[in-house]
Amino acid sequence: MTKLGKNKVIIDCDPGADDALAIMLALNSEEIEVLGITTVSGNSPLEICTQNALNIINSCNKKNIPVFAGEDKPIKRDIEFTDEYCGKNGVCEYEFRKSDKLVERVNAIDFIYDSALKEEKLTIISIAPMSNIAKALIKYPNLKEMNIEIITMAGYYKVNSSVNAKRSEWNVLVDPEAFEIVCNSGIPMYSLGLDVSSTLKNEYIDEIIEKGNKSEKIEYLIHAKNFYLSRNLTPKSLLVDSLPIAYIIDNSIAKFKLGKVTMKYKDKIDCDIIEFNSNEDKANIYAAYELDLDSFIEILIERIFNK
Repeated sequence: MTKLGKNKVIIDCDPGADDALAIMLALNSEEIEVLGITTVSGNSPLEICTQNALNIINSCNKKNIPVFAGEDKPIKRDIEFTDEYCGKNGVCEYEFRKSDKLVERVNAIDFIYDSALKEEKLTIISIAPMSNIAKALIKYPNLKEMNIEIITMAGYYKVNSSVNAKRSEWNVLVDPEAFEIVCNSGIPMYSLGLDVSSTLKNEYIDEIIEKGNKSEKIEYLIHAKNFYLSRNLTPKSLLVDSLPIAYIIDNSIAKFKLGKVTMKYKDKIDCDIIEFNSNEDKANIYAAYELDLDSFIEILIERIFNK
């Protein structure tokens, strides 16, 4: 296993059934020091996402991890919430133990900037619409000059010929203006997007459940799987947000192409809006085209479900 060493990270998220597993993975991995979790509207309204983050941290017995609330809407757009994918409480109607800890008074945008100032190197794990990160870049233009990298699961770049998605990835569609601002900031960005996440299979959920120890985490995964199946959704989607975390743990699990992203969109966003050119001189993103699925699932089982 190739490890990148101890990484100081901020998890920017919108919990979210899939975000829950990603947070669990990060909090159970010694290679990662979670400085804080920032929340943004996405899967659910900001207030619900923020409380979910607190509850998930509580379920992992990591009450010392601070949570910072951020943007309650995209930069220029409205957001329509639905309980179809995540339920009314955002986590498939699963009831995590409610945390008695309060959200921090500092805004997520200020926390991102303050952390970048303080840390020698900062990794932002983006598993939500990029509204917080974009707003931080707007408020603090010198942020892009600091030693930051972004690892995300956002985007669809057509770098894997075996994948033929019909539209761009959901987080990009929610706030395309934010994604564009972040892409053009010059901050190194690594995306494990639809090109690799689409290769996941529903059977992996069953494998994890079979090999994992009996615990609240397995109980949650079984509950979320059954929720997805009851709504004719694909349970494999629960694993997508864990990809950036797993890449930090073992950077050999993914291979990337460097290229230039340009955005093509209008007022209504319901289609494929990213153009990726791997021959472009002014490259701004590393897009994953290959994923070691066996290693990824092994990481999940070992770190989350066998502890």
